[in-house]
Amino acid sequence: MDINTENQEYHKRLRISEIQFSRFQTIDECEQYICHNNQCQIVLIVNDTLPPETIEKFHNLRSVSAIYIRQTHEPNNAQNLRKIWRIPDSTDVNQLMNKIQKHEQRRVHWLEPTGISNFQENDDDNTSIEINGEFLHSQLLLDSLLTMNLSDRERSTAIAYFRKEYATNTSVLEKINEFESTYTANQALFWYTQSSFFYSILNKSFRIQNIDALYQMRIFIRDIHDQLIEQQRNGSYVSIQVYRGQLISKAELERFEVDELVSMNSFFSTTFEQTYATFLLPEQDLEGDLTSVLFEITINEYSSSTKPFANISEKSAFPDEQEVLFMAGSIFRITKINLNTNGINVINLLLCGDDSHNLKNLFEYMRIDIPPNTIPLTYGIVLANAGKAEQAEKFFRNILNELPNDDPMIADVLHQLGNVLDDRGEFDESLEFYEKSLSNKLKILSEDTPSIANTYVCCGVAYLRKSEFDRAREFYQKAMDIYKKVYDDDCQDVAMCLFNIADIDRFEKKYDDSLRNNQRALEIWTKSLPENHPDIARAHMGIAHIHNILMSGTESLEHYKQALAIMQDALPPTHPDLVSLYDGIGKLYYSTDENQIALEYFELSLEIKKQLYAPDHQTMADSYHSIGLVYKDLGDYQQAVSYLQEACTIQSKYFSSDDEVSIVLFNDLEEAKAAQNRA
Repeated sequence: MDINTENQEYHKRLRISEIQFSRFQTIDECEQYICHNNQCQIVLIVNDTLPPETIEKFHNLRSVSAIYIRQTHEPNNAQNLRKIWRIPDSTDVNQLMNKIQKHEQRRVHWLEPTGISNFQENDDDNTSIEINGEFLHSQLLLDSLLTMNLSDRERSTAIAYFRKEYATNTSVLEKINEFESTYTANQALFWYTQSSFFYSILNKSFRIQNIDALYQMRIFIRDIHDQLIEQQRNGSYVSIQVYRGQLISKAELERFEVDELVSMNSFFSTTFEQTYATFLLPEQDLEGDLTSVLFEITINEYSSSTKPFANISEKSAFPDEQEVLFMAGSIFRITKINLNTNGINVINLLLCGDDSHNLKNLFEYMRIDIPPNTIPLTYGIVLANAGKAEQAEKFFRNILNELPNDDPMIADVLHQLGNVLDDRGEFDESLEFYEKSLSNKLKILSEDTPSIANTYVCCGVAYLRKSEFDRAREFYQKAMDIYKKVYDDDCQDVAMCLFNIADIDRFEKKYDDSLRNNQRALEIWTKSLPENHPDIARAHMGIAHIHNILMSGTESLEHYKQALAIMQDALPPTHPDLVSLYDGIGKLYYSTDENQIALEYFELSLEIKKQLYAPDHQTMADSYHSIGLVYKDLGDYQQAVSYLQEACTIQSKYFSSDDEVSIVLFNDLEEAKAAQNRA
C-alpha cells in the first residue's frame, strides 16, 4: 500500500496488532521481501491503483495467502483471482484488521482435514470389507453417543478432561475456566465456531476416531446436535447449494468415485458463499501429499432420516460467514468430479438420508438388537461389535468401578467384559467374568430368564475353547431350554445354540450332526434376520467348514463366498470372525494345491491376529503353522522353517510335547529342515 497521510491510521493499527507489519515504497522492494520470507504466510494490503499484472504476479506467489484491495474504482481484470478480497476504500481500519485476523483464523478452521468414510454399493472387491464395515459401525457409534442417558455430572467430567488435555497451556486453561463459568446448552454452536480449544479437540477426536475423547464429550456433541435440529426447524433448506474448500490427501481424492456414498466423520462446515470458500484455499500446487478441493453440496430435500444441518449464523461467533453446519456422520452422494479453470478439483455432493445405503435394514436391526436391560452399556457394546475390544474393555471397566456394589447392572457389565476379553484372546479371564456374571444373575433373576441363558451360552463358548466339550454342551443345552420355554423353537437365540452345538459336533468329529445343526441355524436366521446380518454369515461359514473337512470343495467354496460377501458389509476389517473365515478359505485352497491363494488368506488372518492378540498368543501358532506348510509345498524351505519354528516356540508355551497337535507340528518342522538341507 502506498505511503501517504490517509494511510497513517492503518500503519498505527497494524503496529499495535499481533500481525508483523512491513511497508514498502516500491513493488520490487515488496517482491524481494516476499521471496526472502517464503516460509511465512503473507497478507498484502494494496490500493487498486496497482497494475492488474502486478496484482496477478503477487497473487501467484506461494507464500501470499491473501491480497486485500482497497477499492476506489471499478474492478479490473484481477477480479476473478481467488486470493483477492476487495474492500471499500471507506472501510474502517478496525474493521479491516478484524477481517484480516478473522480470515486467517478461519482459514485454519475451514481447511482442517475432515475424516471421510467411503461406502461401496454392489462392489465385489474384497477391499470393501474395510470400507463398509467401518462405515456401518461409525454410524452406530455416533447413534449410541446421541441416545445414551446423560447424568448431571457429564459436563464436569468433560471439563476435567479438557483440563487434563491442556494441562501445560496456561492461555487455554483460562479459556476453559471461562467456558466452565459461562457455557450453556444453547451456546454450543457459539463455542464450536470460535477458534478455540473446544472446536479443536472435538473435531480432532471425530477425525481420528478417539473413542475415549468422544465419550467424554458426549454431552457437548448432544448439545450441538440438538441446536442444529432447533435451527433447522427455523429455516428453509430446499434446493440450495453450499460450499467448502478443503485440503485432502491425493490418495483420498483418488478413492472418490461418482455415485458413491461418503460420510463425514466430523462436523462439516460449509458456506453459502462460493467466493469465500475458494478464497480460503491455498494454491493448488501444494508440497507433499495434500491437494485442494472444493465441495459443492446440493440440498434438494431432507427428511427425518437425514442428519441435522442448519444455517447457524444466528448462533455463530462469526455471524457474517453464513455458515451451514452439518452434523457429524452426514451422508452424501458424489454426483460429479471435475477440475475447474482455476486448477481446483470440484467434487459435487448431494445430501442423502441415513436410509440411502443398502445397509439401512442391517443398521436398524443392529441398532435395536441390544437387550433393554443393557441400554446404558450401548456404547461399549457397539465398540465391541466394531472390533474395538481394547476401548470397549476400558469402557466397561470404568463403568464397573463407578457402580455401587449392589447395583443389578454389575451382572451385565461382567458379562460384557467377558465378551471383550474373549475377543482379545484372554480366554481364561473371560470365563472368570462370565461365571461371576452368572453367579450375580442367579441371585437376582429367576432361573428361566433369557439374560441368564445369554450367559450360559457364553460360558459354553469359553468351555469349548478349553476343549471341555461335555461342559460346553451342558451350558448350550441349558440356554436352549430357556429360549424355547420363553420364546419358541424357531427363535434366533435357539439358532445361536444350534450353531454353537454344531461347533462341538465338529470338534468331536460328528460331522453329520454338525452339518445338520448348522443348516437348521441358517434356516432360522434366514427367516428372522436381515439378509446381510453377520449371524447368517457365521452359519454359512460353519457349513463351509464341514464341507471342507468332508472334501466337498465346491459346496465349501460356495458357502465361504456367501459368508465373505456378508462380512464385507457387516463387519469391521479386524473383527475376530474374519480370522476363522480367512483360515477356512485358506485351508480349502491349500487342500486343492492352490498354494498362492491359500497363502494370501492365511496372511490376511495373521494380520488380524497381530492386531488383536499378543505376539505369542496360542492362536498365532496355527497361522505360523499353516503359512509354514504352504512355503514348504512351494519349495521355499527357508521361509517354511522360519514360520514352523515360530509356531513350535509358541505351541510349547501352552501344550506339552506329547500333545497331538504338538507332535504333528514338530514333525512338519523336521521335514522342512530335512528338505532345506537336501536343497
